[in-house]
Amino acid sequence: MRQVVREYMLLANFDVSQYKSARALGTKVALPRSMAALRDKKHVAVLTAAISADSTAPPPKIHSFESEFTLVGGVNMPKIVVCIGSDGVRYKQLVKGRDDLRQDAVMQQMFSVVSMLLSQNEESRKRRLNVRTYKVVPLSPRSGVLQWVQNTIPLGDYLIGQPTYEQGASHCSCILHVTRCVTARSLSRSLLLAAVG
Repeated sequence: MRQVVREYMLLANFDVSQYKSARALGTKVALPRSMAALRDKKHVAVLTAAISADSTAPPPKIHSFESEFTLVGGVNMPKIVVCIGSDGVRYKQLVKGRDDLRQDAVMQQMFSVVSMLLSQNEESRKRRLNVRTYKVVPLSPRSGVLQWVQNTIPLGDYLIGQPTYEQGASHCSCILHVTRCVTARSLSRSLLLAAVG
């Protein structure tokens, strides 16, 4: 286990400063050899695998890692690595360095409790209300691993409306659409009143 944690921490702080440009987003970089060499860790569970408390099945163990990681945008240049579990599933993980993930982990625990409370309320169950959580595993005060959640966009991108996402998928484009409708309605009302008056 210590070796696995050490390799994740080394990757979290792996120097990728030469890729720190807008064009580097999505760049594939060779995984450090020591991490790529981690194979068949039969006693170490995949850090981000979903494990049910009432399941009798053992959690999937680390089988191997893909040979490359991907860079994603951000101040601290987090990295996406793919861990292949003993169950054959590819677990996409976000490895972050120079960032304290302990508060993130506590918030995910709180969201789990909120979801549990929502599931106990009849009205909430009818409306299928819940909070989608993801795994956060702090490895040290300055590094950790997060479960990658597919088909999501960063909240900031949603709020400011990045052009990389489909049209109409941002908060800004929604506000712009509503403003246009209100303006058009006001304009047509003004024209109608002018025509009648």
